[in-house]
Amino acid sequence: MLKLLIVEDEPYYRSTLQQEISTHTNLFSVIETAANGKIAIDIAIKLCPDIVLLDIDMPVMDGISCGEVLKEYFPACRIIYLTAYDRFEYALGAVRLGAANYLLKPCFTQEIVDVLTEEAAKLQGPATPPRPQQTDAATTEALKKSGICRNIEIYLRKNYAKDISLDSMSADMGFSSAYFSKIFKVYMGQNFSDYLMGIRVEAAKDLLENSQMNVKDIGANVGYSNPNYFAKVFRKIVGVSPLEYRQERQNHPDGQP
Repeated sequence: MLKLLIVEDEPYYRSTLQQEISTHTNLFSVIETAANGKIAIDIAIKLCPDIVLLDIDMPVMDGISCGEVLKEYFPACRIIYLTAYDRFEYALGAVRLGAANYLLKPCFTQEIVDVLTEEAAKLQGPATPPRPQQTDAATTEALKKSGICRNIEIYLRKNYAKDISLDSMSADMGFSSAYFSKIFKVYMGQNFSDYLMGIRVEAAKDLLENSQMNVKDIGANVGYSNPNYFAKVFRKIVGVSPLEYRQERQNHPDGQP
């Protein structure tokens, strides 16, 4: 079996990665962690890892510098970079220089497991030609956003009806609230509250059109326990109250006046 080293400076995210990987895959006999590049090198010398999951933006020694040293000591080691928006170009450069792969943060467990499985197969089986790295401006921009946006969208579509907040979502994804607030607006084009509000109102519109539920229950089903606040939010976005919207849709089901 293989040995994995996780290098991540945020304690919560580091422990979450270790726990989730050990729970969802049996690829590794050993999973060690390190809080920065310098500690990672010390551990790696004793561990001789097969795969390193390596954050780019860390104190003391950043991921790119750490990766260069690790490749000198362990040429066969597969290095997978964890990177956010403002370090994306660094990850692309690292891949061109020999890193195995990269993941855009925030990323979900299945994405991580899929990439780890892919790299483990390369270590255990015949050599696989590296996939081509397109780095034109349009492709780079699409890669920056696609994984992040998908993960955020999946999380919110799954949890919008719950009592969620920026703080709870950032904690679930292993980030500080301040950092996650910043990347959320960069990737999604809106702040967290406005984006969540839009998802909830779209879900409410669907229930108003396609169910017999009363307005109060619909509000509760999309995350608003206070019916007055639900009506206020709905009117702000749609321009009419929930009841008026339902009546309009009943009178004009094709959307025409």
